[in-house]
Amino acid sequence: MRRIVVVFAAAVLCLSFATQSQAGVVITFSTGYDNETCVGRDPIAFPNSPYDIVTLDAYSGSLALDVGIPQIAEVNPLQFAAGYNRYDTVTGDPFPSDVTRTMTVNGVAGSISQAGTIDVSSADTIHLGTGPASFFDLPGYLLSVTPLSLTVGPNDGSAVLDGAVKASFLLTAVPEPISMIFFGTGLVAVGGYMARRKMLRNA
Repeated sequence: MRRIVVVFAAAVLCLSFATQSQAGVVITFSTGYDNETCVGRDPIAFPNSPYDIVTLDAYSGSLALDVGIPQIAEVNPLQFAAGYNRYDTVTGDPFPSDVTRTMTVNGVAGSISQAGTIDVSSADTIHLGTGPASFFDLPGYLLSVTPLSLTVGPNDGSAVLDGAVKASFLLTAVPEPISMIFFGTGLVAVGGYMARRKMLRNA
């Protein structure tokens, strides 16, 4: 009888963690468009000069994720166009150029964002920092998406520079209610067996 109880408890505990060992969960995602202008120049000394323009194009993709294993993938193509700048009047002071765009994962809507700056000189450079993690509640899972840092430039205004904004995707299993019931049942069975064994020893 004791062996039956132990085997049953072990089976229940294993079943309770079954959802956490699933691999190859497929997600589909799409990110929105963002366009930042009016950055990267001296608006007082050169009020009519072209602006720097940062464009993040919309993007769609799919990934097969393993639980607990981060995966990096592109989330937005980036274009950086530099306007007319004068190094002798704008001496490299960074201009803020934060980017935020919508993101949908398996039909769950959210957004991702990054703080950015443009270094202004005779040739401009844009820096996007690693963004805060955004979380998406999926059935049985919690997905975190963290945009990664990117630098594009220097750009002297003679061409539009391209880049690819990427993000880290991390999937975490969230036990469903039935799994928690199985887990609790397993703990009760093991606890009962241990208590009964202790009582018999003390008898």
